[in-house]
Amino acid sequence: MALSRTLKVAIIIAIIVVAGIVAYIFIPKSARADVKVWIQVVPSEEQIIRDYVTSSFRALYPNITVEITNVADLKTRLLAALPAGKGPDLFMFAHDWTGTFAEPGFLENLDDLVTPELRDKFVDSAWQACIYNNSVYALPYAAETVALIYNKQLVSVVPENMSQLESQILYFWNTLGMYGIASFVDPYYVSAWPYGFGGYYFNDTTKMPGLNATDTVRGVRFFLDNFQPYMSQENSRDAQVALFTGNRTPFIIDGPWGIGYLKQLNMSFGVTVLPYISEIGAWPKPYTGIKVIWMTKTVYDRAKAFTFMKWFSTNTTFITQRALQFGFIPVLKEVLALPEIQSDEIVSAFARQVSLGIPMPKSIEMTYVWGPLTTALNTLFIVGSNDPTKTPEAVLTQAQAQVLESLKTAGA
Repeated sequence: MALSRTLKVAIIIAIIVVAGIVAYIFIPKSARADVKVWIQVVPSEEQIIRDYVTSSFRALYPNITVEITNVADLKTRLLAALPAGKGPDLFMFAHDWTGTFAEPGFLENLDDLVTPELRDKFVDSAWQACIYNNSVYALPYAAETVALIYNKQLVSVVPENMSQLESQILYFWNTLGMYGIASFVDPYYVSAWPYGFGGYYFNDTTKMPGLNATDTVRGVRFFLDNFQPYMSQENSRDAQVALFTGNRTPFIIDGPWGIGYLKQLNMSFGVTVLPYISEIGAWPKPYTGIKVIWMTKTVYDRAKAFTFMKWFSTNTTFITQRALQFGFIPVLKEVLALPEIQSDEIVSAFARQVSLGIPMPKSIEMTYVWGPLTTALNTLFIVGSNDPTKTPEAVLTQAQAQVLESLKTAGA
Protein backbone atom coordinates (compact mmCIF):
# COMPACT_ATOMS: atom_id res chain seq x y z
CA MET A 1 0.00 0.00 0.00
CA ALA A 2 1.36 3.40 -0.94
CA LEU A 3 2.50 5.56 1.92
CA SER A 4 0.53 8.73 2.56
CA ARG A 5 2.22 12.03 1.85
CA THR A 6 2.17 12.89 5.56
CA LEU A 7 3.86 9.65 6.50
CA LYS A 8 6.50 10.15 3.80
CA VAL A 9 7.29 13.61 5.14
CA ALA A 10 7.52 12.24 8.67
CA ILE A 11 9.94 9.52 7.60
CA ILE A 12 12.13 12.01 5.72
CA ILE A 13 12.25 14.32 8.75
CA ALA A 14 13.13 11.38 11.00
CA ILE A 15 15.96 10.36 8.67
CA ILE A 16 17.32 13.93 8.65
CA VAL A 17 17.17 14.16 12.44
CA VAL A 18 18.90 10.79 12.90
CA ALA A 19 21.55 11.75 10.35
CA GLY A 20 22.15 15.00 12.19
CA ILE A 21 22.54 13.20 15.50
CA VAL A 22 24.99 10.72 13.97
CA ALA A 23 26.97 13.54 12.40
CA TYR A 24 27.07 15.42 15.70
CA ILE A 25 28.40 12.35 17.49
CA PHE A 26 30.86 11.01 14.97
CA ILE A 27 32.10 13.96 12.88
CA PRO A 28 35.26 15.46 14.48
CA LYS A 29 34.91 18.96 15.87
CA SER A 30 37.52 21.68 15.61
CA ALA A 31 39.74 21.36 18.66
CA ARG A 32 39.77 23.94 21.42
CA ALA A 33 43.03 25.85 21.71
CA ASP A 34 45.18 24.61 24.57
CA VAL A 35 45.59 28.14 25.89
CA LYS A 36 43.13 30.98 25.39
CA VAL A 37 44.53 34.42 26.17
CA TRP A 38 42.55 37.66 26.46
CA ILE A 39 44.36 40.96 26.07
CA GLN A 40 43.38 44.62 25.76
CA VAL A 41 46.09 46.51 23.88
CA VAL A 42 46.53 48.98 21.03
CA PRO A 43 46.82 47.41 17.53
CA SER A 44 50.58 47.88 17.25
CA GLU A 45 51.20 46.04 20.51
CA GLU A 46 48.73 43.33 19.55
CA GLN A 47 50.66 42.73 16.33
CA ILE A 48 54.01 42.15 18.03
CA ILE A 49 52.39 39.75 20.51
CA ARG A 50 50.82 37.76 17.68
CA ASP A 51 54.05 37.78 15.68
CA TYR A 52 56.14 36.36 18.50
CA VAL A 53 53.52 33.82 19.55
CA THR A 54 53.30 32.62 15.95
CA SER A 55 57.05 32.41 15.48
CA SER A 56 58.98 32.06 18.72
CA PHE A 57 56.49 30.30 20.98
CA ARG A 58 55.20 27.94 18.30
CA ALA A 59 58.78 26.96 17.40
CA LEU A 60 59.59 26.13 21.01
CA TYR A 61 56.28 24.46 21.84
CA PRO A 62 54.72 23.08 18.63
CA ASN A 63 52.30 20.91 20.62
CA ILE A 64 50.70 23.85 22.46
CA THR A 65 48.08 25.82 20.54
CA VAL A 66 47.41 29.40 21.61
CA GLU A 67 44.45 31.63 20.80
CA ILE A 68 44.93 35.39 21.33
CA THR A 69 41.85 37.62 21.54
CA ASN A 70 42.09 41.41 21.84
CA VAL A 71 39.03 42.28 23.93
CA ALA A 72 37.55 45.73 24.22
CA ASP A 73 36.41 46.59 27.76
CA LEU A 74 38.34 43.61 29.08
CA LYS A 75 37.46 43.99 32.75
CA THR A 76 33.72 44.06 32.14
CA ARG A 77 33.90 41.04 29.84
CA LEU A 78 35.93 39.08 32.38
CA LEU A 79 33.59 39.87 35.25
CA ALA A 80 30.71 38.62 33.12
CA ALA A 81 32.40 35.45 31.87
CA LEU A 82 34.40 34.11 34.82
CA PRO A 83 31.52 33.75 37.32
CA ALA A 84 29.79 31.57 34.69
CA GLY A 85 32.85 29.34 34.35
CA LYS A 86 33.68 30.78 30.95
CA GLY A 87 36.30 33.12 29.59
CA PRO A 88 40.03 32.73 28.97
CA ASP A 89 42.72 30.59 30.56
CA LEU A 90 44.98 33.61 30.88
CA PHE A 91 44.54 37.36 30.73
CA MET A 92 46.87 40.31 31.17
CA PHE A 93 46.67 43.91 32.31
CA ALA A 94 48.14 46.14 35.05
CA HIS A 95 48.64 44.60 38.50
CA ASP A 96 45.97 46.65 40.28
CA TRP A 97 43.26 44.25 39.04
CA THR A 98 44.59 41.43 41.22
CA GLY A 99 42.36 42.08 44.22
CA THR A 100 39.27 42.43 42.06
CA PHE A 101 39.74 38.94 40.60
CA ALA A 102 41.50 37.15 43.47
CA GLU A 103 38.96 37.97 46.19
CA PRO A 104 35.98 36.31 44.42
CA GLY A 105 38.15 33.27 43.62
CA PHE A 106 38.51 33.83 39.88
CA LEU A 107 42.31 33.44 39.84
CA GLU A 108 44.47 30.35 40.07
CA ASN A 109 47.04 30.38 42.86
CA LEU A 110 50.53 29.82 41.41
CA ASP A 111 52.48 29.11 44.61
CA ASP A 112 53.15 25.49 43.69
CA LEU A 113 54.35 26.38 40.18
CA VAL A 114 56.76 29.20 40.93
CA THR A 115 60.34 28.22 41.74
CA PRO A 116 62.94 30.40 43.49
CA GLU A 117 64.89 30.47 40.22
CA LEU A 118 61.91 31.93 38.36
CA ARG A 119 61.19 34.49 41.05
CA ASP A 120 64.83 35.69 41.00
CA LYS A 121 64.62 36.54 37.31
CA PHE A 122 62.51 39.64 38.08
CA VAL A 123 63.22 42.90 39.88
CA ASP A 124 61.72 42.94 43.35
CA SER A 125 59.17 45.72 42.77
CA ALA A 126 57.68 43.78 39.85
CA TRP A 127 57.55 40.57 41.81
CA GLN A 128 55.80 42.22 44.75
CA ALA A 129 53.08 43.36 42.34
CA CYS A 130 52.30 39.69 41.66
CA ILE A 131 51.63 38.84 45.31
CA TYR A 132 48.25 39.23 46.99
CA ASN A 133 47.49 38.03 50.51
CA ASN A 134 50.92 36.37 50.59
CA SER A 135 50.26 34.22 47.52
CA VAL A 136 51.52 34.45 43.94
CA TYR A 137 48.77 35.10 41.41
CA ALA A 138 50.65 36.40 38.36
CA LEU A 139 53.93 36.73 36.50
CA PRO A 140 55.22 40.21 35.52
CA TYR A 141 56.46 41.25 32.11
CA ALA A 142 56.80 45.06 32.05
CA ALA A 143 56.40 48.29 33.97
CA GLU A 144 54.65 51.42 32.77
CA THR A 145 53.61 54.92 33.74
CA VAL A 146 52.97 58.28 32.10
CA ALA A 147 55.73 60.76 31.32
CA LEU A 148 56.15 63.97 29.33
CA ILE A 149 56.48 63.42 25.58
CA TYR A 150 57.60 66.37 23.45
CA ASN A 151 57.77 67.19 19.75
CA LYS A 152 61.44 67.72 18.89
CA GLN A 153 60.53 69.94 15.92
CA LEU A 154 58.76 72.35 18.25
CA VAL A 155 60.68 72.06 21.51
CA SER A 156 64.37 73.02 21.51
CA VAL A 157 64.88 73.08 25.30
CA VAL A 158 63.55 70.15 27.30
CA PRO A 159 61.91 71.50 30.49
CA GLU A 160 63.53 70.29 33.70
CA ASN A 161 61.18 71.96 36.16
CA MET A 162 57.61 73.21 36.19
CA SER A 163 58.62 76.85 35.78
CA GLN A 164 60.33 76.02 32.49
CA LEU A 165 57.37 73.94 31.34
CA GLU A 166 54.90 76.67 32.27
CA SER A 167 56.91 79.25 30.30
CA GLN A 168 56.82 77.08 27.18
CA ILE A 169 53.12 76.31 27.59
CA LEU A 170 52.36 80.04 27.77
CA TYR A 171 54.57 80.76 24.74
CA PHE A 172 52.84 78.21 22.52
CA TRP A 173 49.41 79.29 23.78
CA ASN A 174 49.81 83.09 23.67
CA THR A 175 52.34 83.60 20.86
CA LEU A 176 51.72 80.71 18.47
CA GLY A 177 48.02 80.14 19.13
CA MET A 178 48.58 76.45 19.87
CA TYR A 179 47.42 74.34 22.78
CA GLY A 180 50.07 74.43 25.49
CA ILE A 181 49.90 70.75 26.40
CA ALA A 182 47.73 67.68 25.87
CA SER A 183 46.72 64.98 28.32
CA PHE A 184 43.86 62.63 28.87
CA VAL A 185 42.25 63.61 32.17
CA ASP A 186 41.48 60.59 34.33
CA PRO A 187 42.68 59.36 37.75
CA TYR A 188 45.71 57.53 36.35
CA TYR A 189 46.98 60.37 34.18
CA VAL A 190 46.39 63.03 36.85
CA SER A 191 47.82 60.98 39.75
CA ALA A 192 51.28 62.54 39.43
CA TRP A 193 50.13 65.81 40.93
CA PRO A 194 48.14 64.83 44.05
CA TYR A 195 50.75 62.19 44.94
CA GLY A 196 53.57 64.64 44.22
CA PHE A 197 52.02 67.02 46.73
CA GLY A 198 51.84 64.25 49.33
CA GLY A 199 48.18 63.33 48.82
CA TYR A 200 46.67 59.99 47.89
CA TYR A 201 43.62 58.41 46.30
CA PHE A 202 43.55 55.27 48.42
CA ASN A 203 45.73 53.74 51.12
CA ASP A 204 46.34 50.03 50.53
CA THR A 205 47.19 49.51 54.22
CA THR A 206 44.33 51.34 55.93
CA LYS A 207 41.90 50.55 53.07
CA MET A 208 40.68 54.15 53.20
CA PRO A 209 40.31 56.78 50.45
CA GLY A 210 41.91 60.21 50.66
CA LEU A 211 40.24 62.10 47.84
CA ASN A 212 39.54 65.20 49.91
CA ALA A 213 42.76 65.13 51.92
CA THR A 214 44.39 68.55 51.96
CA ASP A 215 47.40 67.52 49.86
CA THR A 216 45.25 65.61 47.38
CA VAL A 217 43.17 68.73 46.80
CA ARG A 218 46.31 70.86 46.47
CA GLY A 219 47.72 68.55 43.82
CA VAL A 220 44.52 68.46 41.78
CA ARG A 221 44.23 72.25 41.97
CA PHE A 222 47.84 72.55 40.79
CA PHE A 223 47.05 70.45 37.74
CA LEU A 224 43.93 72.47 36.95
CA ASP A 225 45.62 75.85 37.44
CA ASN A 226 48.71 75.04 35.38
CA PHE A 227 47.33 72.87 32.58
CA GLN A 228 43.56 73.08 32.18
CA PRO A 229 43.38 76.67 30.78
CA TYR A 230 45.78 75.77 27.95
CA MET A 231 44.29 72.43 26.94
CA SER A 232 41.55 71.28 24.61
CA GLN A 233 38.38 70.43 26.49
CA GLU A 234 37.83 67.29 24.39
CA ASN A 235 38.59 64.85 27.16
CA SER A 236 39.36 61.63 25.36
CA ARG A 237 42.78 60.11 24.89
CA ASP A 238 42.28 59.85 21.11
CA ALA A 239 41.42 63.54 20.84
CA GLN A 240 44.42 64.57 22.91
CA VAL A 241 46.80 62.34 20.94
CA ALA A 242 45.45 63.78 17.67
CA LEU A 243 46.45 67.27 18.83
CA PHE A 244 50.01 66.11 19.45
CA THR A 245 50.40 64.12 16.25
CA GLY A 246 48.79 67.00 14.31
CA ASN A 247 51.45 69.45 15.58
CA ARG A 248 48.83 71.47 17.44
CA THR A 249 50.59 71.15 20.79
CA PRO A 250 54.25 70.61 21.67
CA PHE A 251 53.69 68.35 24.70
CA ILE A 252 51.58 65.40 25.70
CA ILE A 253 51.44 63.38 28.89
CA ASP A 254 51.12 59.74 27.87
CA GLY A 255 52.54 56.27 28.43
CA PRO A 256 54.53 53.63 26.54
CA TRP A 257 51.32 52.34 24.95
CA GLY A 258 51.38 55.41 22.68
CA ILE A 259 54.98 55.11 21.49
CA GLY A 260 54.33 52.55 18.74
CA TYR A 261 51.83 54.86 17.06
CA LEU A 262 54.21 57.83 17.17
CA LYS A 263 56.92 55.72 15.56
CA GLN A 264 54.52 54.56 12.86
CA LEU A 265 53.95 58.23 12.00
CA ASN A 266 57.72 58.83 11.93
CA MET A 267 57.34 61.66 14.42
CA SER A 268 60.47 63.25 15.84
CA PHE A 269 59.75 63.06 19.56
CA GLY A 270 61.46 62.64 22.90
CA VAL A 271 60.41 61.47 26.35
CA THR A 272 61.37 63.01 29.68
CA VAL A 273 60.16 62.78 33.26
CA LEU A 274 57.40 65.07 34.46
CA PRO A 275 59.23 68.24 35.57
CA TYR A 276 60.29 68.94 39.14
CA ILE A 277 57.87 71.09 41.18
CA SER A 278 60.25 73.68 42.60
CA GLU A 279 57.66 75.43 44.75
CA ILE A 280 57.21 72.36 46.94
CA GLY A 281 60.60 70.76 46.34
CA ALA A 282 59.21 67.49 45.01
CA TRP A 283 58.84 65.42 41.86
CA PRO A 284 55.43 64.53 40.43
CA LYS A 285 54.65 60.92 41.37
CA PRO A 286 52.40 59.27 38.78
CA TYR A 287 50.77 55.93 39.33
CA THR A 288 52.91 53.09 38.03
CA GLY A 289 51.63 49.77 36.81
CA ILE A 290 53.30 46.42 36.52
CA LYS A 291 51.97 44.58 33.51
CA VAL A 292 51.21 41.02 34.60
CA ILE A 293 49.60 37.87 33.26
CA TRP A 294 47.12 35.90 35.40
CA MET A 295 45.72 32.35 35.19
CA THR A 296 41.99 31.87 35.75
CA LYS A 297 40.26 29.18 37.80
CA THR A 298 38.58 27.95 34.63
CA VAL A 299 41.96 27.09 33.06
CA TYR A 300 41.72 24.24 30.53
CA ASP A 301 45.27 22.87 30.86
CA ARG A 302 47.15 24.29 33.84
CA ALA A 303 50.59 23.02 32.81
CA LYS A 304 50.37 24.33 29.24
CA ALA A 305 48.96 27.65 30.40
CA PHE A 306 51.83 28.13 32.84
CA THR A 307 54.31 27.22 30.11
CA PHE A 308 52.94 30.11 28.07
CA MET A 309 53.05 32.45 31.10
CA LYS A 310 56.73 31.65 31.68
CA TRP A 311 57.59 32.14 28.02
CA PHE A 312 55.70 35.42 27.81
CA SER A 313 57.38 36.87 30.90
CA THR A 314 60.92 35.54 30.39
CA ASN A 315 61.59 35.39 26.62
CA THR A 316 64.42 37.90 26.36
CA THR A 317 64.05 38.62 22.64
CA PHE A 318 60.32 39.29 22.92
CA ILE A 319 60.70 41.52 25.98
CA THR A 320 63.61 43.43 24.46
CA GLN A 321 61.68 44.20 21.28
CA ARG A 322 58.61 45.33 23.25
CA ALA A 323 60.86 47.71 25.16
CA LEU A 324 62.64 49.10 22.12
CA GLN A 325 59.51 49.45 20.00
CA PHE A 326 57.09 50.71 22.64
CA GLY A 327 59.12 51.94 25.61
CA PHE A 328 57.69 49.41 28.07
CA ILE A 329 60.13 49.02 30.95
CA PRO A 330 61.55 45.51 31.26
CA VAL A 331 61.32 43.92 34.71
CA LEU A 332 63.41 40.92 33.72
CA LYS A 333 66.90 41.46 35.18
CA GLU A 334 68.63 39.88 32.19
CA VAL A 335 67.02 42.31 29.75
CA LEU A 336 67.59 45.35 31.95
CA ALA A 337 71.32 44.61 31.80
CA LEU A 338 71.46 44.64 27.99
CA PRO A 339 73.46 47.58 26.53
CA GLU A 340 70.78 48.35 23.93
CA ILE A 341 68.20 48.73 26.69
CA GLN A 342 70.39 50.83 28.95
CA SER A 343 71.28 53.18 26.10
CA ASP A 344 67.77 53.62 24.69
CA GLU A 345 66.56 57.16 25.42
CA ILE A 346 62.84 56.35 25.52
CA VAL A 347 63.18 53.28 27.72
CA SER A 348 65.55 55.14 30.05
CA ALA A 349 63.14 58.07 30.42
CA PHE A 350 60.18 55.85 31.24
CA ALA A 351 62.35 53.78 33.59
CA ARG A 352 63.32 56.90 35.51
CA GLN A 353 59.69 58.00 35.65
CA VAL A 354 58.69 54.59 37.03
CA SER A 355 61.33 54.96 39.75
CA LEU A 356 59.74 58.28 40.76
CA GLY A 357 56.18 56.96 40.71
CA ILE A 358 53.76 55.25 43.08
CA PRO A 359 52.48 51.69 42.49
CA MET A 360 48.73 51.50 42.05
CA PRO A 361 46.83 49.92 44.95
CA LYS A 362 45.97 46.23 44.54
CA SER A 363 43.11 46.04 47.05
CA ILE A 364 39.65 45.19 45.79
CA GLU A 365 38.37 48.23 47.68
CA MET A 366 40.14 50.46 45.16
CA THR A 367 37.46 49.51 42.65
CA TYR A 368 35.08 51.79 44.53
CA VAL A 369 37.40 54.77 44.05
CA TRP A 370 37.90 54.84 40.28
CA GLY A 371 34.31 55.72 39.29
CA PRO A 372 33.62 58.64 41.65
CA LEU A 373 37.11 60.03 41.13
CA THR A 374 36.80 59.84 37.34
CA THR A 375 33.50 61.73 37.53
CA ALA A 376 35.03 64.30 39.86
CA LEU A 377 38.01 65.00 37.62
CA ASN A 378 35.81 65.28 34.55
CA THR A 379 33.55 67.71 36.39
CA LEU A 380 36.49 69.85 37.46
CA PHE A 381 38.12 69.77 34.04
CA ILE A 382 35.04 70.41 31.89
CA VAL A 383 32.53 72.16 34.17
CA GLY A 384 34.65 73.64 36.92
CA SER A 385 36.12 76.42 34.83
CA ASN A 386 32.64 77.86 34.21
CA ASP A 387 31.00 77.07 37.55
CA PRO A 388 32.58 78.67 40.63
CA THR A 389 30.76 76.23 42.92
CA LYS A 390 32.63 73.28 41.38
CA THR A 391 35.80 73.77 43.40
CA PRO A 392 38.30 70.96 43.95
CA GLU A 393 37.39 70.90 47.65
CA ALA A 394 33.65 70.59 47.00
CA VAL A 395 33.84 68.10 44.14
CA LEU A 396 36.46 65.86 45.75
CA THR A 397 34.63 65.91 49.09
CA GLN A 398 31.51 64.69 47.32
CA ALA A 399 33.54 61.94 45.62
CA GLN A 400 35.06 60.95 48.98
CA ALA A 401 31.56 60.62 50.47
CA GLN A 402 30.45 58.43 47.58
CA VAL A 403 33.43 56.11 48.03
CA LEU A 404 32.90 55.84 51.78
CA GLU A 405 29.22 55.02 51.27
CA SER A 406 30.09 52.33 48.72
CA LEU A 407 32.65 50.81 51.09
CA LYS A 408 30.10 50.86 53.92
CA THR A 409 27.42 49.23 51.75
CA ALA A 410 29.87 46.57 50.62
CA GLY A 411 30.92 45.89 54.19
CA ALA A 412 34.52 46.76 53.43
